[in-house]
Amino acid sequence: MSSLYFNEDHEGIREMAKDFAEKTLAPIAGEIDKTEAFPMDVVKTMADMGFLGLKIPEEYGGLGLDMRSYVCVMEEIAKKCATATLFISSANSL
Repeated sequence: MSSLYFNEDHEGIREMAKDFAEKTLAPIAGEIDKTEAFPMDVVKTMADMGFLGLKIPEEYGGLGLDMRSYVCVMEEIAKKCATATLFISSANSL
């Protein structure tokens, strides 16, 4: 389903991020908050999924997606684990 602002590609990446957040991040979010440690294997998984290169042009190894795709991913990840968004935003925005 597309809308005025989001097309099917946006909704696809949103669903991928939502699924990852629910299955991988939600179960460990409380422990991350308690220990203040983020599992590096989860960072690697996010990298493998392309989340750390959403806005990076394809010729440099990223996905080359637009800002709306980035927002879709950030929104879904933040719902389950705000700490994970720090890794995604740093890789895409610094």
